[in-house]
Amino acid sequence: MRRSHPFFIQYHVRQAASAVGPEPRREGFATVIVFAESAEQARARAGRAAADNRLEIVRLLRIHLVSPQALNGLGSVLRTLHEKAERLGFGLHFDPCPITGQCQDDQRSDR
Repeated sequence: MRRSHPFFIQYHVRQAASAVGPEPRREGFATVIVFAESAEQARARAGRAAADNRLEIVRLLRIHLVSPQALNGLGSVLRTLHEKAERLGFGLHFDPCPITGQCQDDQRSDR
């Protein structure tokens, strides 16, 4: 049996049209921690988590395997996502960009 590992994945996303009705769709950043056996499996699971949260992926920003040493240095948001992932298989957080501005992929940093 293969072992699952936590992966940190961040996407530039936009709300699905069905999620907002006639209002403008917001863009933002989805940060996902998911347990998987490989990076490919992690991306597939994170993509399903985004879709389940009515988010469309614009592009992948980054993916990292979370090492045991890195777990100790996680900030509060990422620690909460990791705890959710331990219980549910994934944790997702959506950070919308300001309505007045455009999302810039390089303005988002790891927490």
